[in-house]
Amino acid sequence: MGYFFILIIIVVIGVVCFRFFKRKSAPSNQYTPYDDITVGKKIEIKRDSPLHDTKHQIEYEEKDV
Repeated sequence: MGYFFILIIIVVIGVVCFRFFKRKSAPSNQYTPYDDITVGKKIEIKRDSPLHDTKHQIEYEEKDV
């Protein structure tokens, strides 16, 4: 009779542990960035760069006075 209760306690602990690890084991795989890489989609990266390099060019206008 004592072995029966110990077996029930071990089974309950096992079921609780199984549910805990099953729930936290893996996130849903509905979307991963790897899918875009394998399909060949180009990832758009927005860069705030000027249309032309202004670091070395001085833009000015000559006006007739």
